[in-house]
Amino acid sequence: MYDVPTLGLNYRMSELQAALGRSQLSRVDEILARRAANFAVLRDALAGAPDLRLLDASDPRQAQTHYCASVVLEGGLGARRLDAVEALNAAGIGTSLYYPQPVPRMAYYRERDGYDAARFPEAERISDRSIALPVGPHLTTDDVRHVAETVLAVCARLRG
Repeated sequence: MYDVPTLGLNYRMSELQAALGRSQLSRVDEILARRAANFAVLRDALAGAPDLRLLDASDPRQAQTHYCASVVLEGGLGARRLDAVEALNAAGIGTSLYYPQPVPRMAYYRERDGYDAARFPEAERISDRSIALPVGPHLTTDDVRHVAETVLAVCARLRG
């Protein structure tokens, strides 16, 4: 289970990664636009789907990177989250959990701040029921539509 036992810093970037990252900066606007377009395709394709809520924090006053698309599995689907992840991964859709538990439940923050589940009900609900779907710039519009179709099919199957 993902946990944060102590406060720390993450300096894992190698020189090679830094060089690649620097070269990507010349394309950052293109990359972010592609991610936003892919997110919009996924949002539109999943709109109205029962028991699926795409988290969309779009606000013109804020920048959004659309690193991934987080979908909250509502109703009975929430309890089948790991089944959904396994089925999507088996179908070739790179799916993961962001994050397996909310920050207040992580050891460091729980011990430092005292944890009270009643204070963070939505954070818990989202964390315990969400999956992350790909919207990276390497995906074509057809790829994203395939992701959405697969998500809808898997969820329909899980609903029974």
